[in-house]
Amino acid sequence: MIPVTDQQPATSSASLESEAWPEQLDIMVTGRCNAHCPFCVQEITYKYPQATDEEFLRAADASLRQFHLRGGRKVVITGGEPLLSLDRVVALLKLLRHYSGFEMTAVYTNGALLLQPGPHDSTATTADVLKQAGLGCVNISIHHHEDPINNRILGLPRKRWSSEILAYLRTIGLPFRLNTTLQQGGIWGVEELIAFLNWAAAFEPQDLYFRELFAFTQNAVNAPSGVPHAEYCQQKRVDARALVARMRELKEFVYLGEAKEDFRDKTEWRFLHSRSKSKLYIASLRVGDEKRSGIPYLVLAPDGRLYRGWLGPIDILPMVG
Repeated sequence: MIPVTDQQPATSSASLESEAWPEQLDIMVTGRCNAHCPFCVQEITYKYPQATDEEFLRAADASLRQFHLRGGRKVVITGGEPLLSLDRVVALLKLLRHYSGFEMTAVYTNGALLLQPGPHDSTATTADVLKQAGLGCVNISIHHHEDPINNRILGLPRKRWSSEILAYLRTIGLPFRLNTTLQQGGIWGVEELIAFLNWAAAFEPQDLYFRELFAFTQNAVNAPSGVPHAEYCQQKRVDARALVARMRELKEFVYLGEAKEDFRDKTEWRFLHSRSKSKLYIASLRVGDEKRSGIPYLVLAPDGRLYRGWLGPIDILPMVG
């Protein structure tokens, strides 16, 4: 069962039962990370404690059951860097085998550990272990097609080249999606975006997702240590709307529409890159302005509790069902 908290939840148990749940459940297996991204949202928002593996997996089982019953469509395993807790990831993938109908099961990763030997078989890589466990897709963070720039942004100077990692994923037949943060010094304009798309096309990703650096309200800032990350986001920001407007002027891009969410300040624009035939998304998200009604996020955190946002105890959801 999901632990009950003494804090006042953002949504009452009765209203939660009748509330429409988001189509995606994020399962955050750990807050630890081996990267040092200067824009990391978790360096600014609430720091979750860590439950034992037994407590966490029991909460995950209960959350997945409720999510599936309410028609959930996507499960994303994230962190921190989730592959630092590979045993938890594999255990979750085993739990997911009991549920049918999910459109997507994915792991978000910076990719640094994908080609490392698996924990119990030195002949298998971590990517092999994930594929054998039934993972549907790897969502890999690549912020630039030139590896020295990408690794500098990630704070992982010794990370293996992205082309090597993607080529291996393609060889073993493990689908992947590329996630890129738009920023000055990385992918920041149409020319850089097109160069990235042309580079990526050789590896045949499922799609590509480009998001604006997060905008943070004062409520989202958790501690003084987070201030430099918020400043980085402000200083290095690329205006997603301006980029979208420029893309719509070019014949190289086919505009497919946009979507906005009800409970958080998020807009997503969809395009097709005609030259590479790649589907791509551009997204903008403001953190800290989520509505106090509804469930803008559905996050199972490392402490084994369900949350509706990133602001800590005020966002804990009560036990349901």
